[in-house]
Order: sequence, then structure tokens, then C-alpha cells
Amino acid sequence: MNEIRDTINNLDTCDPRWKEHFEQTFAMQNDSGDEECPDAVLKMIQELVYKILNKQKQFIDNRNEEEERAFFEEMTGILGEGIVKKIEELNSSILEIYRNTRPLREAGEHIIPLIVGVFECASVNYMPGFMEKKEEYGIDEEDFKTLVLQLDRIITVHVSRYYDKRTAQKEFLKVTGLEQPYGLVYAELYEKYFERLQHNICLDKLEDLSDQIEDLSDQIEGLTRQIFNMKLT
Repeated sequence: MNEIRDTINNLDTCDPRWKEHFEQTFAMQNDSGDEECPDAVLKMIQELVYKILNKQKQFIDNRNEEEERAFFEEMTGILGEGIVKKIEELNSSILEIYRNTRPLREAGEHIIPLIVGVFECASVNYMPGFMEKKEEYGIDEEDFKTLVLQLDRIITVHVSRYYDKRTAQKEFLKVTGLEQPYGLVYAELYEKYFERLQHNICLDKLEDLSDQIEDLSDQIEGLTRQIFNMKLT
């Protein structure tokens, strides 16, 4: 908390108008941002958002909702409701992934088997029985399902964006908060199964396209019947 206060104090000292710059840079929906915002101020604003993100991650790991509420009440008093809400919005997508992968961080000796299992039994191949192995990893049913789906989405996004091995590893560690050795495991599996995963994504897209074509055909058929009935009357 002291680091966050220090960053806010530094911003106040460096540029008393920094909150206006924040609004222009993040709150206003424009493509140009705030051209008047000095680079040093922008860097400190980004640092503030990042430090608050790390504080939010601590709340998730500690499961301390009461302390989190108290923290944001204090931040609202210092920064104002608009800025605090925008910071929460900026951090929300990363925090959702971080929250969903908490059981993985808490899995201890099961972390590597879980990563391997999701790759081989959910992403590369679909093995329904894998979802029944939650007790082997000491995770309750709902958390296990959420974790598997989240890890599968992470893998799918990385493959869809054609990340190389190093980038995939870096992004995996960034969103899960795991340590480097687990990132290496993820990267090796990612590289090993990359082509298979690409193939699966293509098949899913073709299936979605087929469903869309079928729906369109049904709509056209229904419209044709309506026109025909109108002519008869």
C-alpha cells in the first residue's frame, strides 16, 4: 500500500493535473489519447495501474474481500470514483483469468500434471473422463471445471494469435502468476502440440460456419414459405 501511496504522491508532485491526463488517456474513448500528457507522467500512471493490479492479485490469493473493499474505499477517497472505476475496468480481464487459475497456483505438486492434463485431455484431445479427476488434484468440482475451461481458452488464444514458444510462455506466466519452471512446461507442450491445436481450431470454425449456414438456410426456407403463402392469398 505504501508503494501505491508513494506513486500517487509522486504524480501529485510531478503534475497536479495528472488526473486530467488520466481521464484523457484512459477514460475518454478516443484513439489519440492525451497528447499533452508528459511521458514521465504517463509512465507513472501506468505504474500506478500496475501496482493496483498486483494489490488486487494479492486480495484474490488471500481470499480477503473485506480488505479489498476497504482498500478501494480508501483509493476512491484519494483518486475519485471515476478513476478508481476505470482502473478496475482496465484490470478486470486479467484479474478474471487470475481468479479462475487460483486453484492451479494452489495445486502444489499437481501443477505440472494439471497443465499436461489440460493440454492432452481437453485441448488436443477431448476426453470427458478428465473432468471427473478433480479429486485427484484436490480441487472441488466447480473450481476444477472453471480452471480447465480457462486454461483451454488461454491455449486457444495463444494458438489463434500464432504466438511463438517464447511469447506463449511469457503470456502464460503473466496471466496465471506461476513461476518460471511451469512456464517452461507450458511452452514445451505448446510447441509440441501446436499443429494439432491449429487443426482443432480450424475444425471448430468450420463447424460454427456450418451451423450458421444451416440457420441461414432455415431462415430462407421460412421466408420462401411466407412469400408463397402471400401469393396464394
